[in-house]
Amino acid sequence: MSFNSTNESAISVRHIGKCYHIYPTSKDRLRQALWRGRRKYFTEFWALRDISLEVRPGETVGIIGRNGSGKSTLLQIIAGVLVPTEGEVHVDRRLAALLELGGGFNPEFTGRENIFLNGSILGISQEEMKERSDQIVAFADIGNFIDQPVKIYSTGMFVRLAFSVMANLDADTLIIDESLAVGDEKFQRKCFNRLEEIRKRGSSILFVSHSLQTVEQICDRAILLEGGRIMAQGAPKEVIDTYHILLYGSENIHLQNLNRAPEDAPNEDLEIPPPSLRGAAARGPDGELQFSGNDGLWSGPAIHDETGLGQAGKILWARIFDRVGAERYVFRAHEYAEIAFQIAFLKSFENILAGIRIRTLEGTKVYGTSNFYWQPVPKVEAGDQYIFRFRQHLRLCTNNYYLSVAVAKRVGEHDMRYIDRLSDVVVFKIIEVPLRGDGLANLASEIMAERV
Repeated sequence: MSFNSTNESAISVRHIGKCYHIYPTSKDRLRQALWRGRRKYFTEFWALRDISLEVRPGETVGIIGRNGSGKSTLLQIIAGVLVPTEGEVHVDRRLAALLELGGGFNPEFTGRENIFLNGSILGISQEEMKERSDQIVAFADIGNFIDQPVKIYSTGMFVRLAFSVMANLDADTLIIDESLAVGDEKFQRKCFNRLEEIRKRGSSILFVSHSLQTVEQICDRAILLEGGRIMAQGAPKEVIDTYHILLYGSENIHLQNLNRAPEDAPNEDLEIPPPSLRGAAARGPDGELQFSGNDGLWSGPAIHDETGLGQAGKILWARIFDRVGAERYVFRAHEYAEIAFQIAFLKSFENILAGIRIRTLEGTKVYGTSNFYWQPVPKVEAGDQYIFRFRQHLRLCTNNYYLSVAVAKRVGEHDMRYIDRLSDVVVFKIIEVPLRGDGLANLASEIMAERV
């Protein structure tokens, strides 16, 4: 459905909803058809409800949200692939969409034939497509496969050809699902360079992405979907912060951490007395070990990976402290921090390793270390508890980072087996006021100019 928007908009969506009928069995679907609506044999599932948004000409808007939040359904409705149950959509000017691998392709046709097929779908003449085909083939860069049926293409080839067709047809509005994440790193950079060219040309871009850094870098606005509804929209950074709250629970604590700036204080290290590393787990009436973790601590989703040595130990908590011992999750670049976590051992082990890993929200490993590089704990007994502390400066640029912690048993000279690990258990933030650089590492540059 379409309507005339009162404002100049490349895309206008008003009160869109999409409802699916969920039938317990195939027989219920048949009963529903026979009763012709006089009885109800299904339950309603609203994939989208009351969605309204505008995308202006030349604007780039990113849609983020958890799996199942309705992102792809929304793009398919805007692209005209799905019909909404309620509401209206208006798309002005020529639109090209990259929604799923192979979407709009005939598997029996060659890549070259599918180029012309997609052009005809967009209303582009054969003569114009002939002028563009060489450019499209060159950008896709899939060699002689361009003249082979696309049914034999790999996933990467599909992405290359589909994006190349979309990006070289001079559409006024582009809609892109998460397909680009499938391509290799070199091709992804090539795609984003082309998207930047398209943005500068004045085309509108609406895309779904799990790369929050990309959303923050190239989008004018971001929209967060949750449960089929718009939870937040506005400046990308603010929407991404709201998304982090949604993902990592304990909303009030996380919001407080993200909004609390570090105190202004000298950055010298303070001598903190080393804590006692050894404790003991309490035993219950049945003789089983019991643990008293700090349940009030926000530390993200505690997903224990016990695939290495089975039920051999349990990490109870992970925290980050500043130089005076206060728990904190927002730091300025180069500040001192202490990462600590506690584990209770259920079995006796020798040569215990403890490690941390810091990575970006996109999965790039920033830093990882363990006492593998120094000295393993020689021996632990069943029932022992240890606290491991990693003291360091956070020489990082402005960004949000994941922290993972792990404990393992050393096996031989170069191998290990996990006792327990928590992946992405804490998210923390590095801020710089004012911003003194970008990237990952903060090298604290001193810049001088000398006239010669």
